[in-house]
Amino acid sequence: MGYPASGAWRECGSTRRPVALQCDRAQLAQEAVKSAAHFGNTTPSANRYAQYVVVSPTGTHPDGFNTPTANYCAWHDYTTSSYGDIAFTNMPYVTDLGASCGQNFVNSGSAGLLDGFSIVNGHEYAETVTDQNPAGAGPPSRARKWR
Repeated sequence: MGYPASGAWRECGSTRRPVALQCDRAQLAQEAVKSAAHFGNTTPSANRYAQYVVVSPTGTHPDGFNTPTANYCAWHDYTTSSYGDIAFTNMPYVTDLGASCGQNFVNSGSAGLLDGFSIVNGHEYAETVTDQNPAGAGPPSRARKWR
């Protein structure tokens, strides 16, 4: 897996479903598979060195994020598909948890608003580079997670 590149994709429009307030690991994995198709990565070799980051908007709870039972800021996992193994990260809107997920860890005040996003996402990227298809990773109960 090399340096981050490629592009971004935002689901919108009448043919796509609205953002769910809470989606589970299987739904997040399916979004990663859809992303692979969107970017034309439809072979195992195209996905061998790829990572898909499923970013959720503020106020949502992907896989229980920001709920009393969740104890994570983000996690990475992989799923199998006809396109090969798909490595992906569940990247909630970590700013919703403030300092618990790194806000103002580097910078103070408004300059540190997105510190958590860069720290947490950077952490998940590094873990995916070193362990793309982790055995026993994924959702918080068995995840390699940052918190």
